[in-house]
Amino acid sequence: MTPLLLLVGSALALGSFPGVVMDQVGAPCEPPCSICHQGTPGGGTATSDFVVALRDRGFSTSEGTLRDALDAMSDDGVDSDGDGASDVEELVAGTDPNPNGAAFCGDLTPTYGCLSSTGARPGAPPAVAAGLLLGLLAAARRRRAT
Repeated sequence: MTPLLLLVGSALALGSFPGVVMDQVGAPCEPPCSICHQGTPGGGTATSDFVVALRDRGFSTSEGTLRDALDAMSDDGVDSDGDGASDVEELVAGTDPNPNGAAFCGDLTPTYGCLSSTGARPGAPPAVAAGLLLGLLAAARRRRAT
């Protein structure tokens, strides 16, 4: 029973890796699982050029080894796709460092000012900012009415 628990524990730890990559290199958003995994993520699918370079620098199955391997890749200037930009530079730019990799953060350019789009992490809808603005306007109107 213990080996099964260890297997489940290590599988759960893998879900945090995109956030670790984002935080460690300063990427604008979490990269997709596909920067490491081919097809549907699962056992034996982490075979991309990027993850091979990570493993060559000591990455195994822990966040600590991932952080150390990313630092080593930065120091070594690893360029998995040979396009002239290092893997870490590509992650910071929000692009997949593998051959034929594409942008993964979407358009992070604010279009209606800083309240409608943070530009830092996708996910908070502009409606949240609009709702806050409407609430402030309503409060100001009530204040003037009294």
